Amino acid sequence: MKEETTMEDNWKGIKEALTSTCQEVLGLKKHHHKEWISIETLDKIKERKNKKAAINNNRTRAEKVQAQAEYTEANKQVKRSIRADKKKYVQELATTAEKAAREGNMKQLHDTTKKLSGKYSKPERPVKDKEGKPITEIHQQRNRWVEYFEELLNRLAPMNPLEIEAAHTDLPIDVNPPTTDEIRMAVRQIKSGKAAGFNNITAEALKSDIEATTSILHLPFKKIWEEEQVPMDWKERHLVKIPKKGDASKCENYRGITLLSIPGKANRIFWKFSEPKVYVSVLRHIINQINKLSCVHFAQLARALSKLKCSQASKFNQELRTDIHLLGSSIAIRFLSGKEILCSLDLIVAVRLLHDIHWALSYNPGVILFDSIYYNLTLNHVQ
Repeated sequence: MKEETTMEDNWKGIKEALTSTCQEVLGLKKHHHKEWISIETLDKIKERKNKKAAINNNRTRAEKVQAQAEYTEANKQVKRSIRADKKKYVQELATTAEKAAREGNMKQLHDTTKKLSGKYSKPERPVKDKEGKPITEIHQQRNRWVEYFEELLNRLAPMNPLEIEAAHTDLPIDVNPPTTDEIRMAVRQIKSGKAAGFNNITAEALKSDIEATTSILHLPFKKIWEEEQVPMDWKERHLVKIPKKGDASKCENYRGITLLSIPGKANRIFWKFSEPKVYVSVLRHIINQINKLSCVHFAQLARALSKLKCSQASKFNQELRTDIHLLGSSIAIRFLSGKEILCSLDLIVAVRLLHDIHWALSYNPGVILFDSIYYNLTLNHVQ
């Protein structure tokens, strides 16, 4: 990887190398035929495929007409054979269900009935607008979801902005770029078995050779630290709605989860390990200004602090925990973990708070990443 290239070009080359290697070595997911299709039918399907290829390979009109006729006949035989296999399969299931009913085997009867009925998925329910009127058109429903999540995740700026005194210029903060050991630890901490982002890079692909991944990601992470920017596709999230209890036609009864870029997760995990050397110094300054933060309640802060795997953080753990409990119990923001901003606090307030204590501009580019990643959350995919 060349140092002269930009961060965006570096990441584009890494992404193409990872995806092309996975596709070449692992291949795409193979399609599995239904269990009730017989071997004879599969042979006929293969023969039909060959007939289809013959149509494209023949050059003269007469040969194409003959190949088309042979393909039509082969297609009829395939459909006829599939219908016969399906009929035989259903009859066998019906016989099994009757036998289970006579013997009182309710489990087998239930399983067989589920196979006979097939998969059932409820149709998409129309959601309601703010006035409670149902929306039937698909396009308007999607606009309603975008409107709902934008209002949920984006908060208006406060009328009276916070006034926080600037921190001292000698805060004990390490501002060196991430080391290979820190990146290696971050890659190991990525959870396996999670859905890949839209760039199709999975956690298993990155963890298959941790040393190679560490070497590949070291230069991009260094450029991210120095340029205070992240690749554009790390900022993109695919928002998926999950129903909760209650009326399914109300948007309020759904929660949204986001599909993230897996390498972007590694970057966030890296911040988890680098946070203690930054947050401890900054939070001590915030606590000294505690009387000026009446409009912001920090909740779960002590719990997040206690989870940080850093001796520097644990040294101040008890002191910070005592002071933070004085701020009240209203859950508003998980500040230390850097993972999520809850919707009851304006994000601009959080970022400005960090700017006001000269952290973002003078000490650590992490806040710039923090701002760009979360505030520019996209809603371009709502299912």
